[in-house]
Amino acid sequence: MEYFAKFTRHIGTPRRSPPGGTSQLARFEKAWKSAQSICYYQSKWRGMRVENTPLPAQLEVMFDLLVQEDIQQAGSDDWTTGACMEYLLGNGVLEALVTLAEADQPVGVRGTVINNLSTFLSLADDKLLVQKAVHNPVLELLRWYGADETREGAESQPTYDHSFVDLLYALCSKIRGDPMLLNIFFQDRKWLKSVEQRSFSSESIAAMMRSIESLRSEGGSATSGFEFLLFSHLLRFVHRDGEVGDTARTSLLFLLELATTEIMASTGGNTALEKFILDDSGFAAILSATLGALYSQLPRSLRVTTGPAAVIPESFPSYSADLQNAIESSIFSSNDHGGSDRWAEDRMPVSSSSAEFRACLGSFASLLTFIQEILYRCPSAHVCAQLLGNLRNNFLQSILYPSLLESSDTDGTSVAVMRYLETMLQVARHEDLVSTVMDFLTDEGSAGSSISPSPPPAVPAPEQSSAMAIDDLPETNVLLPFTLRDLVYTNLQSSVSMDAVVSALNLLRLVLSKHCRYSSRLIEVERVQPSGLTHGWMTNCTVAIDVHRQELE
Repeated sequence: MEYFAKFTRHIGTPRRSPPGGTSQLARFEKAWKSAQSICYYQSKWRGMRVENTPLPAQLEVMFDLLVQEDIQQAGSDDWTTGACMEYLLGNGVLEALVTLAEADQPVGVRGTVINNLSTFLSLADDKLLVQKAVHNPVLELLRWYGADETREGAESQPTYDHSFVDLLYALCSKIRGDPMLLNIFFQDRKWLKSVEQRSFSSESIAAMMRSIESLRSEGGSATSGFEFLLFSHLLRFVHRDGEVGDTARTSLLFLLELATTEIMASTGGNTALEKFILDDSGFAAILSATLGALYSQLPRSLRVTTGPAAVIPESFPSYSADLQNAIESSIFSSNDHGGSDRWAEDRMPVSSSSAEFRACLGSFASLLTFIQEILYRCPSAHVCAQLLGNLRNNFLQSILYPSLLESSDTDGTSVAVMRYLETMLQVARHEDLVSTVMDFLTDEGSAGSSISPSPPPAVPAPEQSSAMAIDDLPETNVLLPFTLRDLVYTNLQSSVSMDAVVSALNLLRLVLSKHCRYSSRLIEVERVQPSGLTHGWMTNCTVAIDVHRQELE
């Protein structure tokens, strides 16, 4: 017996099936069949709210069971597919739910499905997205979501943007964790037509990338025809307020970090996303237009009053409903970003301590902070360069510079412009962003040439613009350059507004303290000759001659 006992010690005990596995599957099937009855008989529930149906409770049971099953298998080092997951993948559960969500009958089922799908994907394993039964319904949802917003009466329909953006964030988080998943959502349309019925797998992704590169080389066009619904949807929410906007911007940063990541270096996959962002997405133009729209909503004139100053928020603040509608209208409906009717009812200067003004200025600063974050985190030099170029041409040149020209110390417009410039320079820390802004504002050649083809903006007759307060201007169609230095010194000499003088001093102090390398463009310096000094320690010092002469006078 001892002889045989020696062998039996090496015989492993068979692994038992997870406790409750059969009962979990039975509960899952029961919940799904109850949900199916609603899918098949939508007409019975038409017009009802989803809260008045058993669907939310049944979906919660189903997805809770899936998460519990995944946790149990991870704890037991069992990497096989669980019974509930097998049922979901083999019976088209997600496909049926997405179809039900598209019709949104009963009302609100779309938000319920998207919420549960978002939670499920956030907690599930990254490789689950490789399954055709999972990523196909997700792609279908991305295709039809938002398509009905242009239909008549869409304004009265409920929106589920908060839940939808959470789903986008879950997908972007998975892609960030495993960049190979990017190829499931980033597709070439030509290649997509030939493989609509195929399933993605870890082995087929490399073949897909080789096919994409082959089609790109055959096409030879500047626009490659890529489809990236995930990126396109996020751009629609990048200007939103509160949690929706924060989540969309964070998700966008996750994707931008992969612009030149070595996903498939042998097939050139590291440049495909970068090319899409540069050529097909309109990314840089949308961001610069959004910043211009926010700037256009700021008041035209400002009055400095005591009270809490407008601060640079650490997080993106909430926009008011009116401001958000104006932003969306300005970005997507109008090409004119130069004017604003937000403060049309009251043309008197707005108080700088107004809560509404501080919220608007904080929103503008927050979007500029997001643009700066892109410059820090996006590895593509081409994407960053395109963003800065659009910022210069579409915002600084087309919107900010005309406001400088129209500013006057008599009506508070120069105070407003200098406050906005001060906010921009407080936010700017990235050297490329600082250089873009300061080079434009202080370079006489760029400022003059940027607007010279167009006639000067009209200035109200009763008021004399501080930008044009230069004696004996020649009659010419070529606009003389007006730089930051001209703005500061014109307002320092103001005799009608102490607010303008104080604002100019604050702006000058900010440049001297935070961006001192550009201070020589605002003040004239002259090296003092050693022979004229009484103290030897002043030999290598420079002084502002103009300021010194004013003090002597």
